[in-house]
Amino acid sequence: MFAYTSTAQTDDGGYYDDEYPIDNEAYTVSTVPNTRVMYGDNIHVSNPNGIISQIIEDEINHMLDTVRPKSDIFVVALPSIGYEEIEDFATALFNTWGIGEANIDNGVLVLLVLDQHAVRIEMGYGMEAVFPDALCMSIIQNSMIPHFKEGKYSIGLYDGVDDMVRILYGEETYSKKLYEAEERRRIEEEEMANRILIIIGIIVLASCLAYFVYKMVKVIKTGWGKDTMTNDGAYSAFSDLEKQSGCLIGCAIFFPLMWIPVILSFVARKRNRTRARTCDKCGSDMRRLNEEEEDAYLTEGQQKEETLKVKDYDVWYCDKCGNTLTYFYKGIHSSSYKKCGRCGLQLMKLTKHETVSRPTYTSSGLNIDTYTCQHCGNTKAERTVVPRLTHSSSSSSSGGHRGGSFGGGRSGGGGATGRW
Repeated sequence: MFAYTSTAQTDDGGYYDDEYPIDNEAYTVSTVPNTRVMYGDNIHVSNPNGIISQIIEDEINHMLDTVRPKSDIFVVALPSIGYEEIEDFATALFNTWGIGEANIDNGVLVLLVLDQHAVRIEMGYGMEAVFPDALCMSIIQNSMIPHFKEGKYSIGLYDGVDDMVRILYGEETYSKKLYEAEERRRIEEEEMANRILIIIGIIVLASCLAYFVYKMVKVIKTGWGKDTMTNDGAYSAFSDLEKQSGCLIGCAIFFPLMWIPVILSFVARKRNRTRARTCDKCGSDMRRLNEEEEDAYLTEGQQKEETLKVKDYDVWYCDKCGNTLTYFYKGIHSSSYKKCGRCGLQLMKLTKHETVSRPTYTSSGLNIDTYTCQHCGNTKAERTVVPRLTHSSSSSSSGGHRGGSFGGGRSGGGGATGRW
Protein backbone atom coordinates (compact mmCIF):
# COMPACT_ATOMS: atom_id res chain seq x y z
CA MET A 1 0.00 0.00 0.00
CA PHE A 2 1.10 3.54 -0.74
CA ALA A 3 -0.36 6.52 1.12
CA TYR A 4 0.05 10.28 1.40
CA THR A 5 -1.78 12.41 3.96
CA SER A 6 -3.15 15.42 2.05
CA THR A 7 -4.66 16.28 -1.34
CA ALA A 8 -3.56 19.81 -2.32
CA GLN A 9 -4.32 20.64 -5.96
CA THR A 10 -2.42 22.78 -8.44
CA ASP A 11 -3.96 25.55 -10.53
CA ASP A 12 -4.60 23.19 -13.43
CA GLY A 13 -6.59 20.77 -11.31
CA GLY A 14 -3.82 18.20 -10.89
CA TYR A 15 -2.17 17.15 -7.64
CA TYR A 16 1.20 17.99 -6.17
CA ASP A 17 3.58 15.06 -6.35
CA ASP A 18 4.37 14.75 -2.65
CA GLU A 19 0.78 15.25 -1.53
CA TYR A 20 -1.15 13.08 -3.97
CA PRO A 21 -3.10 10.35 -2.10
CA ILE A 22 -2.21 6.88 -3.34
CA ASP A 23 -4.37 4.34 -1.54
CA ASN A 24 -4.46 1.70 -4.27
CA GLU A 25 -2.33 -1.36 -4.82
CA ALA A 26 0.31 -1.00 -7.52
CA TYR A 27 -1.06 -1.43 -11.04
CA THR A 28 -0.09 -4.34 -13.25
CA VAL A 29 -0.44 -4.56 -17.01
CA SER A 30 -3.64 -6.56 -16.62
CA THR A 31 -5.25 -4.11 -14.17
CA VAL A 32 -4.66 -0.84 -16.04
CA PRO A 33 -8.11 0.22 -17.37
CA ASN A 34 -8.25 -0.04 -21.16
CA THR A 35 -10.47 3.00 -21.67
CA ARG A 36 -10.39 2.58 -25.45
CA VAL A 37 -12.30 -0.66 -25.00
CA MET A 38 -14.51 0.69 -22.26
CA TYR A 39 -15.59 3.99 -23.80
CA GLY A 40 -14.87 4.01 -27.53
CA ASP A 41 -12.38 4.81 -30.27
CA ASN A 42 -12.15 8.52 -29.50
CA ILE A 43 -10.59 7.88 -26.08
CA HIS A 44 -6.82 8.35 -25.84
CA VAL A 45 -6.26 8.63 -22.08
CA SER A 46 -6.34 6.15 -19.20
CA ASN A 47 -6.42 8.18 -15.99
CA PRO A 48 -7.95 5.88 -13.35
CA ASN A 49 -6.87 7.90 -10.30
CA GLY A 50 -7.60 11.37 -11.63
CA ILE A 51 -3.97 12.46 -11.78
CA ILE A 52 -4.85 14.47 -14.90
CA SER A 53 -7.59 17.07 -14.42
CA GLN A 54 -10.82 16.40 -16.31
CA ILE A 55 -10.46 19.58 -18.40
CA ILE A 56 -6.93 18.69 -19.57
CA GLU A 57 -7.93 15.06 -20.15
CA ASP A 58 -10.72 16.22 -22.50
CA GLU A 59 -8.28 18.53 -24.31
CA ILE A 60 -5.76 15.72 -24.78
CA ASN A 61 -8.47 13.36 -26.06
CA HIS A 62 -9.63 15.96 -28.60
CA MET A 63 -6.08 16.82 -29.70
CA LEU A 64 -5.02 13.19 -30.18
CA ASP A 65 -8.23 12.33 -32.03
CA THR A 66 -7.23 14.80 -34.76
CA VAL A 67 -3.93 12.99 -35.49
CA ARG A 68 -5.37 9.47 -35.39
CA PRO A 69 -4.78 8.80 -39.09
CA LYS A 70 -1.09 9.68 -38.68
CA SER A 71 -0.47 8.09 -35.29
CA ASP A 72 -2.37 6.44 -32.45
CA ILE A 73 -1.00 8.18 -29.33
CA PHE A 74 -2.27 6.97 -25.97
CA VAL A 75 -1.59 8.54 -22.54
CA VAL A 76 -1.62 6.56 -19.27
CA ALA A 77 -1.16 8.19 -15.83
CA LEU A 78 -0.70 5.85 -12.85
CA PRO A 79 0.21 6.39 -9.21
CA SER A 80 2.35 3.23 -8.97
CA ILE A 81 3.47 0.09 -10.79
CA GLY A 82 5.24 -1.32 -7.74
CA TYR A 83 8.87 -2.30 -8.23
CA GLU A 84 8.62 -3.01 -11.96
CA GLU A 85 10.84 -0.97 -14.28
CA ILE A 86 8.86 1.64 -16.21
CA GLU A 87 10.53 0.63 -19.52
CA ASP A 88 9.51 -3.02 -19.16
CA PHE A 89 6.02 -2.07 -18.03
CA ALA A 90 5.52 0.33 -20.97
CA THR A 91 6.64 -2.25 -23.55
CA ALA A 92 4.43 -4.95 -22.04
CA LEU A 93 1.39 -2.64 -21.84
CA PHE A 94 1.95 -1.40 -25.40
CA ASN A 95 2.14 -4.89 -26.87
CA THR A 96 -0.67 -6.31 -24.71
CA TRP A 97 -3.09 -3.64 -25.87
CA GLY A 98 -1.64 -3.53 -29.41
CA ILE A 99 -1.52 0.27 -29.66
CA GLY A 100 -1.46 1.46 -33.29
CA GLU A 101 -2.23 -0.31 -36.55
CA ALA A 102 -0.75 -3.74 -37.13
CA ASN A 103 0.43 -3.11 -40.67
CA ILE A 104 2.27 0.17 -39.97
CA ASP A 105 2.92 0.04 -36.17
CA ASN A 106 2.10 3.72 -35.75
CA GLY A 107 1.34 3.58 -32.01
CA VAL A 108 2.85 5.75 -29.27
CA LEU A 109 2.42 5.31 -25.50
CA VAL A 110 3.06 8.09 -22.98
CA LEU A 111 3.25 6.57 -19.48
CA LEU A 112 3.51 8.61 -16.26
CA VAL A 113 4.26 6.82 -12.96
CA LEU A 114 4.09 9.10 -9.94
CA ASP A 115 5.89 7.18 -7.21
CA GLN A 116 8.85 6.48 -9.51
CA HIS A 117 9.05 10.15 -10.57
CA ALA A 118 9.29 8.85 -14.13
CA VAL A 119 7.68 9.35 -17.53
CA ARG A 120 8.16 7.11 -20.54
CA ILE A 121 7.49 7.69 -24.26
CA GLU A 122 7.27 4.28 -25.93
CA MET A 123 7.38 4.02 -29.74
CA GLY A 124 5.85 1.55 -32.15
CA TYR A 125 8.23 0.25 -34.79
CA GLY A 126 6.75 2.52 -37.45
CA MET A 127 7.14 5.71 -35.38
CA GLU A 128 10.82 5.38 -34.46
CA ALA A 129 11.89 7.35 -37.54
CA VAL A 130 9.38 10.14 -36.81
CA PHE A 131 10.22 10.30 -33.10
CA PRO A 132 13.83 9.12 -32.63
CA ASP A 133 15.03 8.55 -29.08
CA ALA A 134 16.87 11.90 -28.91
CA LEU A 135 13.74 13.80 -29.91
CA CYS A 136 11.63 11.92 -27.34
CA MET A 137 14.15 12.80 -24.64
CA SER A 138 14.10 16.44 -25.73
CA ILE A 139 10.30 16.56 -25.39
CA ILE A 140 10.50 15.01 -21.94
CA GLN A 141 13.31 17.25 -20.67
CA ASN A 142 12.05 20.55 -22.10
CA SER A 143 8.25 20.28 -22.02
CA MET A 144 7.30 17.74 -19.34
CA ILE A 145 9.76 17.53 -16.47
CA PRO A 146 9.86 21.30 -15.66
CA HIS A 147 6.10 21.09 -14.94
CA PHE A 148 6.35 17.74 -13.16
CA LYS A 149 8.89 19.19 -10.74
CA GLU A 150 6.22 21.71 -9.71
CA GLY A 151 3.56 19.01 -9.35
CA LYS A 152 1.73 20.17 -12.50
CA TYR A 153 1.27 16.77 -14.11
CA SER A 154 -1.70 17.74 -16.28
CA ILE A 155 0.13 20.68 -17.88
CA GLY A 156 3.34 18.65 -18.33
CA LEU A 157 1.53 15.85 -20.16
CA TYR A 158 -0.47 18.33 -22.23
CA ASP A 159 2.65 20.23 -23.35
CA GLY A 160 4.49 17.01 -24.18
CA VAL A 161 1.57 15.68 -26.25
CA ASP A 162 1.21 19.10 -27.91
CA ASP A 163 4.86 18.92 -29.01
CA MET A 164 4.27 15.51 -30.57
CA VAL A 165 1.16 16.72 -32.41
CA ARG A 166 3.04 19.73 -33.79
CA ILE A 167 5.77 17.45 -35.12
CA LEU A 168 3.22 15.10 -36.70
CA TYR A 169 1.63 18.06 -38.48
CA GLY A 170 5.01 18.89 -39.99
CA GLU A 171 6.07 21.97 -38.05
CA GLU A 172 9.75 21.45 -38.86
CA THR A 173 10.88 24.65 -37.17
CA TYR A 174 9.40 23.47 -33.90
CA SER A 175 11.06 20.07 -34.23
CA LYS A 176 14.33 21.82 -35.03
CA LYS A 177 14.02 23.93 -31.88
CA LEU A 178 13.64 20.80 -29.77
CA TYR A 179 16.67 19.21 -31.42
CA GLU A 180 18.74 22.33 -30.80
CA ALA A 181 17.74 22.40 -27.12
CA GLU A 182 18.63 18.73 -26.75
CA GLU A 183 21.94 19.29 -28.57
CA ARG A 184 22.85 22.16 -26.23
CA ARG A 185 22.07 20.00 -23.22
CA ARG A 186 24.14 17.13 -24.63
CA ILE A 187 27.14 19.40 -25.31
CA GLU A 188 26.99 20.83 -21.80
CA GLU A 189 26.93 17.32 -20.32
CA GLU A 190 29.87 16.25 -22.50
CA GLU A 191 31.90 19.31 -21.50
CA MET A 192 31.27 18.61 -17.83
CA ALA A 193 32.21 14.93 -18.30
CA ASN A 194 35.41 15.96 -20.11
CA ARG A 195 36.38 18.29 -17.27
CA ILE A 196 35.88 15.51 -14.75
CA LEU A 197 37.96 13.10 -16.86
CA ILE A 198 40.78 15.63 -17.15
CA ILE A 199 40.83 16.17 -13.39
CA ILE A 200 40.83 12.41 -12.77
CA GLY A 201 43.60 11.99 -15.36
CA ILE A 202 45.77 14.62 -13.70
CA ILE A 203 45.27 12.99 -10.30
CA VAL A 204 46.13 9.54 -11.68
CA LEU A 205 49.18 10.89 -13.53
CA ALA A 206 50.44 12.75 -10.47
CA SER A 207 49.89 9.69 -8.28
CA CYS A 208 51.77 7.40 -10.68
CA LEU A 209 54.65 9.84 -10.96
CA ALA A 210 54.87 10.29 -7.20
CA TYR A 211 54.75 6.54 -6.59
CA PHE A 212 57.39 5.86 -9.25
CA VAL A 213 59.72 8.56 -7.91
CA TYR A 214 59.29 7.09 -4.43
CA LYS A 215 60.24 3.63 -5.73
CA MET A 216 63.21 4.98 -7.68
CA VAL A 217 64.57 6.88 -4.69
CA LYS A 218 64.09 3.87 -2.45
CA VAL A 219 65.89 1.57 -4.87
CA ILE A 220 68.76 4.00 -5.40
CA LYS A 221 69.26 4.44 -1.63
CA THR A 222 69.45 0.66 -1.14
CA GLY A 223 72.01 0.10 -3.89
CA TRP A 224 69.54 -0.58 -6.71
CA GLY A 225 67.44 -2.97 -4.72
CA LYS A 226 67.84 -6.08 -2.64
CA ASP A 227 67.97 -9.29 -4.61
CA THR A 228 65.54 -11.99 -3.52
CA MET A 229 66.44 -15.68 -3.69
CA THR A 230 63.88 -18.09 -5.16
CA ASN A 231 63.32 -21.77 -4.42
CA ASP A 232 65.68 -22.95 -7.15
CA GLY A 233 68.66 -20.97 -5.76
CA ALA A 234 68.50 -18.14 -8.29
CA TYR A 235 67.93 -14.50 -7.43
CA SER A 236 65.01 -12.46 -8.76
CA ALA A 237 66.74 -9.15 -9.38
CA PHE A 238 65.05 -5.73 -9.55
CA SER A 239 61.56 -7.35 -9.58
CA ASP A 240 59.87 -4.58 -7.54
CA LEU A 241 60.74 -1.71 -9.89
CA GLU A 242 60.19 -3.97 -12.90
CA LYS A 243 56.54 -4.44 -11.89
CA GLN A 244 56.03 -0.67 -11.78
CA SER A 245 57.35 -0.31 -15.34
CA GLY A 246 54.42 -2.25 -16.76
CA CYS A 247 51.98 0.09 -15.02
CA LEU A 248 53.89 3.11 -16.28
CA ILE A 249 53.78 1.91 -19.88
CA GLY A 250 50.00 1.61 -19.63
CA CYS A 251 49.77 5.16 -18.27
CA ALA A 252 52.12 6.47 -20.96
CA ILE A 253 49.67 5.43 -23.67
CA PHE A 254 47.27 8.11 -22.39
CA PHE A 255 49.80 10.53 -20.83
CA PRO A 256 52.87 11.02 -23.09
CA LEU A 257 54.90 12.62 -20.29
CA MET A 258 54.91 9.25 -18.56
CA TRP A 259 57.37 8.00 -21.20
CA ILE A 260 60.09 9.90 -19.32
CA PRO A 261 59.91 7.73 -16.19
CA VAL A 262 59.32 4.66 -18.39
CA ILE A 263 62.62 5.26 -20.18
CA LEU A 264 64.32 5.99 -16.87
CA SER A 265 63.04 2.69 -15.48
CA PHE A 266 64.57 0.75 -18.38
CA VAL A 267 67.87 2.57 -17.92
CA ALA A 268 67.77 1.81 -14.20
CA ARG A 269 66.95 -1.84 -14.89
CA LYS A 270 69.90 -2.19 -17.28
CA ARG A 271 72.22 -0.50 -14.81
CA ASN A 272 71.11 -2.84 -12.05
CA ARG A 273 71.69 -5.86 -14.24
CA THR A 274 75.22 -4.86 -15.19
CA ARG A 275 76.34 -3.35 -11.86
CA ALA A 276 79.37 -4.95 -10.20
CA ARG A 277 78.71 -7.74 -7.72
CA THR A 278 80.86 -8.52 -4.70
CA CYS A 279 81.39 -12.10 -3.61
CA ASP A 280 79.53 -12.80 -0.38
CA LYS A 281 82.20 -15.30 0.70
CA CYS A 282 85.55 -13.66 0.07
CA GLY A 283 84.59 -10.07 -0.74
CA SER A 284 86.27 -10.07 -4.17
CA ASP A 285 84.78 -8.59 -7.33
CA MET A 286 82.78 -11.00 -9.47
CA ARG A 287 82.38 -11.14 -13.23
CA ARG A 288 79.31 -11.95 -15.33
CA LEU A 289 79.71 -15.05 -17.49
CA ASN A 290 78.70 -15.07 -21.15
CA GLU A 291 75.90 -17.26 -22.51
CA GLU A 292 78.22 -20.20 -23.30
CA GLU A 293 80.03 -20.09 -19.95
CA GLU A 294 76.93 -19.78 -17.78
CA ASP A 295 75.33 -23.02 -19.06
CA ALA A 296 77.82 -25.00 -16.96
CA TYR A 297 76.30 -23.48 -13.82
CA LEU A 298 72.62 -23.72 -14.80
CA THR A 299 70.45 -26.77 -14.24
CA GLU A 300 68.86 -28.56 -17.15
CA GLY A 301 65.50 -27.05 -16.21
CA GLN A 302 66.92 -23.51 -16.04
CA GLN A 303 68.47 -23.97 -19.46
CA LYS A 304 65.05 -25.11 -20.70
CA GLU A 305 63.50 -21.91 -19.31
CA GLU A 306 66.09 -19.86 -21.19
CA THR A 307 65.56 -21.81 -24.43
CA LEU A 308 61.78 -21.19 -24.27
CA LYS A 309 62.42 -17.51 -23.33
CA VAL A 310 60.49 -17.88 -20.09
CA LYS A 311 63.42 -16.55 -18.05
CA ASP A 312 66.80 -15.03 -18.83
CA TYR A 313 69.57 -16.04 -16.42
CA ASP A 314 72.79 -14.24 -15.49
CA VAL A 315 75.57 -16.10 -13.65
CA TRP A 316 78.23 -14.13 -11.75
CA TYR A 317 81.52 -15.96 -10.99
CA CYS A 318 84.22 -15.24 -8.43
CA ASP A 319 87.67 -16.07 -9.91
CA LYS A 320 89.26 -16.09 -6.46
CA CYS A 321 87.09 -18.62 -4.59
CA GLY A 322 84.86 -20.06 -7.35
CA ASN A 323 81.62 -18.85 -5.75
CA THR A 324 78.68 -18.17 -8.10
CA LEU A 325 75.54 -16.06 -7.91
CA THR A 326 72.64 -16.71 -10.28
CA TYR A 327 70.03 -14.10 -11.20
CA PHE A 328 67.00 -14.40 -13.44
CA TYR A 329 64.88 -11.88 -15.34
CA LYS A 330 61.52 -12.21 -17.02
CA GLY A 331 61.57 -13.54 -20.57
CA ILE A 332 59.29 -12.45 -23.42
CA HIS A 333 57.20 -15.65 -23.01
CA SER A 334 56.97 -15.48 -19.22
CA SER A 335 53.21 -14.87 -19.20
CA SER A 336 52.55 -18.04 -21.26
CA TYR A 337 53.86 -20.43 -18.63
CA LYS A 338 52.93 -21.26 -15.04
CA LYS A 339 55.05 -22.62 -12.21
CA CYS A 340 55.17 -26.41 -11.90
CA GLY A 341 54.17 -27.78 -8.53
CA ARG A 342 56.53 -30.76 -8.85
CA CYS A 343 59.87 -29.40 -10.10
CA GLY A 344 59.32 -25.73 -9.23
CA LEU A 345 60.23 -24.48 -12.70
CA GLN A 346 58.06 -22.05 -14.64
CA LEU A 347 57.42 -24.47 -17.48
CA MET A 348 53.75 -25.44 -17.18
CA LYS A 349 52.17 -24.75 -20.58
CA LEU A 350 48.54 -25.03 -21.73
CA THR A 351 48.44 -28.13 -23.91
CA LYS A 352 44.72 -28.89 -24.16
CA HIS A 353 41.48 -26.91 -23.94
CA GLU A 354 38.33 -29.00 -23.70
CA THR A 355 34.74 -27.78 -23.62
CA VAL A 356 32.88 -30.32 -21.51
CA SER A 357 29.53 -28.54 -21.71
CA ARG A 358 28.41 -25.28 -23.24
CA PRO A 359 26.43 -22.73 -21.20
CA THR A 360 22.71 -22.39 -21.82
CA TYR A 361 20.02 -20.06 -20.52
CA THR A 362 19.25 -22.54 -17.73
CA SER A 363 22.65 -23.98 -16.77
CA SER A 364 26.32 -23.00 -16.68
CA GLY A 365 29.01 -24.54 -18.88
CA LEU A 366 32.30 -26.25 -18.03
CA ASN A 367 35.78 -26.00 -19.60
CA ILE A 368 38.84 -28.06 -18.65
CA ASP A 369 42.33 -26.70 -19.37
CA THR A 370 45.24 -29.15 -19.15
CA TYR A 371 48.75 -27.84 -18.41
CA THR A 372 51.90 -29.93 -18.94
CA CYS A 373 55.38 -29.20 -17.58
CA GLN A 374 57.91 -29.05 -20.41
CA HIS A 375 60.64 -30.31 -18.07
CA CYS A 376 59.31 -33.07 -15.82
CA GLY A 377 56.10 -33.95 -17.67
CA ASN A 378 53.82 -33.18 -14.72
CA THR A 379 50.21 -32.47 -15.76
CA LYS A 380 47.52 -30.41 -14.07
CA ALA A 381 43.86 -29.95 -15.05
CA GLU A 382 42.00 -26.74 -14.18
CA ARG A 383 38.21 -26.59 -14.33
CA THR A 384 36.54 -23.33 -15.37
CA VAL A 385 32.83 -22.73 -14.91
CA VAL A 386 31.26 -20.65 -17.70
CA PRO A 387 28.32 -18.46 -16.53
CA ARG A 388 24.81 -19.08 -17.87
CA LEU A 389 23.63 -17.17 -20.91
CA THR A 390 21.34 -14.21 -20.26
CA HIS A 391 18.60 -12.74 -22.39
CA SER A 392 19.07 -9.19 -23.65
CA SER A 393 17.21 -6.63 -21.56
CA SER A 394 16.26 -4.77 -24.76
CA SER A 395 14.24 -7.65 -26.15
CA SER A 396 10.54 -6.96 -26.52
CA SER A 397 8.00 -8.44 -24.16
CA SER A 398 6.00 -11.42 -25.27
CA GLY A 399 2.83 -10.53 -27.06
CA GLY A 400 -0.52 -10.64 -25.35
CA HIS A 401 -4.05 -10.30 -26.65
CA ARG A 402 -4.99 -7.42 -28.92
CA GLY A 403 -7.41 -5.56 -26.76
CA GLY A 404 -10.44 -3.57 -27.87
CA SER A 405 -10.32 -1.33 -30.88
CA PHE A 406 -6.54 -0.99 -30.91
CA GLY A 407 -5.15 -2.21 -34.20
CA GLY A 408 -2.51 -4.67 -33.00
CA GLY A 409 0.58 -2.45 -33.23
CA ARG A 410 3.90 -3.56 -31.79
CA SER A 411 6.82 -1.93 -29.98
CA GLY A 412 10.40 -3.12 -29.65
CA GLY A 413 11.21 -0.86 -26.71
CA GLY A 414 12.24 2.28 -28.62
CA GLY A 415 11.70 5.67 -27.03
CA ALA A 416 13.00 7.54 -24.00
CA THR A 417 12.56 7.78 -20.21
CA GLY A 418 12.89 10.88 -18.06
CA ARG A 419 13.03 11.20 -14.27
CA TRP A 420 12.83 14.11 -11.86
